[in-house]
Amino acid sequence: MKNFTARLAALFLTSGCLLTCAYGQLAPSADSYTNTANPTTNFGAKTLLDVENTSQTTYIQFDLSGIPLATPAPILPRPR
Repeated sequence: MKNFTARLAALFLTSGCLLTCAYGQLAPSADSYTNTANPTTNFGAKTLLDVENTSQTTYIQFDLSGIPLATPAPILPRPR
């Protein structure tokens, strides 16, 4: 019975999220990368975001101002 209750709670949580969650697409507003092999080089003029090896760290910025504030999660009964 405990396993059934847990599965039922997971089903409610999943279906509730699918019914109430909104999906969208965010475009990056800025990007950059650093390269430890060339720490003083400015890559700002490059037209491609370079992410090809472990010496590079990539940064991508998104404008999240259009996302509404979080809504409270639905209250589900606790499994016993």
